[in-house]
Amino acid sequence: MNDTIVAPLARAQKLAETANWLALAAIVMIVLSTVGEFFVGPVLERIETFDQLRAAFVSLLIVVAINAILATPAFLLVGALSDMRVALTEYEGGRFFSGKANHAVRSAGEWTLYALGMKIVGAPTLHSWVEREHGGIQINYESFDLGLIAFAAFVVLVGRVLEAAAAIKAENDEIV
Repeated sequence: MNDTIVAPLARAQKLAETANWLALAAIVMIVLSTVGEFFVGPVLERIETFDQLRAAFVSLLIVVAINAILATPAFLLVGALSDMRVALTEYEGGRFFSGKANHAVRSAGEWTLYALGMKIVGAPTLHSWVEREHGGIQINYESFDLGLIAFAAFVVLVGRVLEAAAAIKAENDEIV
């Protein structure tokens, strides 16, 4: 292979390896932060003595259920990052046109859309139902969320384009 092609490919593989480790670090940080914020913190705030624990057991179950609902978008985002790690692992191995990598890119975008849907509609609605505040559907979004929806949709589209490009490459490889 030509040196003008080999050097950029080697750099791309090294960048994919670094990004893969960064994605793993992001997954760990999101999980630890979410568990601390939505589970450990609220439980520790309510427990001072064993008697209080026993008296507040049902209350704690409700708190954990509510916080599990609120934490769901973060855990769905972990799914997106996990899929992106699959793609980055493929790229690290020099498999830039693998079906596995391209599918993982598309899937990462889809998981991100699921996380945003849960953050904007799912979690607020379920939280409202559990708290018995309202019976309808709740929508809670910020302008930034709308930008993330567009970005995630573009990631899905890029994944589909990469899947099509890989299919074309495979067909061309058969001809040659």
